[in-house]
Amino acid sequence: MKFISQRTLLLGLCGLSLLLIPLLHRLLAPIFRAPPIQPLTASQPASPTSGFIMDTLSFIQFQNERQEVFLSARRATSEDTDNRILLTGIAAKLYDSKGKTVRIQSGEAVYDNSREEITLRKSVRITTDDFTGTTDELHYYPEVKLAETSDKIELSRSGLRITGTGFNYDMKTSELLIGGHGRVHCVLD
Repeated sequence: MKFISQRTLLLGLCGLSLLLIPLLHRLLAPIFRAPPIQPLTASQPASPTSGFIMDTLSFIQFQNERQEVFLSARRATSEDTDNRILLTGIAAKLYDSKGKTVRIQSGEAVYDNSREEITLRKSVRITTDDFTGTTDELHYYPEVKLAETSDKIELSRSGLRITGTGFNYDMKTSELLIGGHGRVHCVLD
């Protein structure tokens, strides 16, 4: 019996391996092959919208080097389908032609750019040096500096309380009209 040396056995196995590796590669490659790479295609991005969401908004407007409006809102949102901006948590300071400050607070407001109108809703509070007023809804027209409502309004100042339906305040002339749409009730304290 003839014995094969370890060296001969090792050389034989290496030679056999060199022959078997390419053969195994050809046989097993379809099983372990990665899927073919698809060519990259450019997809159209979703159409951009012009809507937005902002948290904590502050806005200041000047005219003739004089501040006319300071507005802050907790949140502002807009959709691309209309010209309106919804504001929540409103606090505004408006300045009339005589420099008097008009403060307005409300739960929400809608600014309609196409009509140049701001509609304030939800516990609207108006404060000036002369009176304090509350109503459910108030329309403000910045172009003509006019605030008005056809809803119930309550105005008060020291020693006087007026309730009525309808209110018109011209910030250019500081003229105030109450009760254009019904009765006015006045209580003197």
